[in-house]
Parts: sequence; structure tokens; C-alpha cells
Amino acid sequence: MASHLKSVKMSTLIDEMRKALCEYKNEHPSSSKKNLQLWVQQTFDLSVSQSTISNTLKRAVKIYIDVVFILASWKVTRKEK
Repeated sequence: MASHLKSVKMSTLIDEMRKALCEYKNEHPSSSKKNLQLWVQQTFDLSVSQSTISNTLKRAVKIYIDVVFILASWKVTRKEK
């Protein structure tokens, strides 16, 4: 850990927290990563970095895109039968 972060206790989000974060971001699209970081801290009494916020949101978008693609492919396959 970097020396300037030794006194900062960071924790890991669990899946339910990630889901809640993504839902909160969808409901408040103009929220900055700093605001989301503060929301996580107030809501879950958990300190996370802004990069954790960013990575969580990026992964959520990728998962959403993957699911849409899979569903579209499944729909095409079903029509061909």
C-alpha cells in the first residue's frame, strides 16, 4: 500500500452493494464519482476508492451489453426454428 494511504481503511463491495450502487447511479445520473463514493460511505458505512466506483460502473455496463447481445442472439435463434 502506498505510504500516503496507510491510515485509510478501504473495503470491498459485495454484490448487493454493487447492485445498489448501480441502481442509485441510474436514479441519479448526474452524480459524480465523489458523490457516489460518499453515498457508499453513508449507506454502507464503507470506504471505497473512486476507482472502485468507476470499475464497478464500467463492469455493470459491460455485463448489460453482454446480456443484451445474448438475448438478441437467443431471439434470432428462436425465430430460425
